[in-house]
Amino acid sequence: MKNHTYFFREDEIALVQSSEAMGNMPEVLDEISTELENTEKINNKIKKALTYPIMLIAFAIIAVVILLIFVIPTIVSMFPNQESLPSLTRIMM
Repeated sequence: MKNHTYFFREDEIALVQSSEAMGNMPEVLDEISTELENTEKINNKIKKALTYPIMLIAFAIIAVVILLIFVIPTIVSMFPNQESLPSLTRIMM
């Protein structure tokens, strides 16, 4: 396990080493596997929970970009002089 530290965490390696010395290897390996399964379940739940907000943010960004590229120039072209534009419109330009 020490040769594969990219996969095993330090605490898992230490638990296995201590269980070898104490003689309770099956119980410790069962606890480690249970912990890893629970961690994977939690990570999957987090990913599922974050999918909707990320999609909303992406669509909001796309909508703002479309508004700034296509809609604002059209509105600006309707006004004959730039001084009569609202201040917010002038800032966005």
